[in-house]
Amino acid sequence: MLVKMGKADCLLGGATYSTADTVRPALQLIKCKPGIKSVSSCFIMVRGDEKLAMGDCAINIDPSEDEIVESTVETAHTAEIFGIDPKVALLSYSTKGSGKGETVDKMRNATLRVQEAHPELKVDGELQFDAAVAPEVGKLKAPNSTVAGEANVGDHHRRHGIRAPSQRNRKRKARPVQRRGRLLRLNWFCKKKIFFALALTNEINWNNI
Repeated sequence: MLVKMGKADCLLGGATYSTADTVRPALQLIKCKPGIKSVSSCFIMVRGDEKLAMGDCAINIDPSEDEIVESTVETAHTAEIFGIDPKVALLSYSTKGSGKGETVDKMRNATLRVQEAHPELKVDGELQFDAAVAPEVGKLKAPNSTVAGEANVGDHHRRHGIRAPSQRNRKRKARPVQRRGRLLRLNWFCKKKIFFALALTNEINWNNI
């Protein structure tokens, strides 16, 4: 309400509430800005002097091509607000046709549409995460890309990258893991967090874990 009334610039929340409970009042009171049809999320990740913007990892599970185009542009604009000169990669399990599938086509088509509508943006896709952020991999997998290996803004959706865990794996009992002399019992949620970065780069099939 304070943001709606102009007495506050932003709202911080979500530490003790779910994403739905955090986003719902914003949609009810503030709504989308003019010209925007769908809501998307953007994570700003900071490590030292390095900053990355990732969207949309929290709201839309299987967005349409139109929604991907919109969230990509808005993520780039959000990155600029935080002082990031956006180099945008539309992420997938495929790099420049290395994989096939409906979601690959969707990310590739969305890339072309963003490039046509916003020639001022540095954007490319479809790219795997390693090709997007690792210079040596980017040169190998996408040598003609102006973004590969240097991306600092990514648009990624669950169905377009990592496979969601099966219900069978969610119910699986935790397995003991030996690490540095200590026995740790990890539940599925902890394993998901530990393997998240590895899954992005190596496309782990969660059904096999």
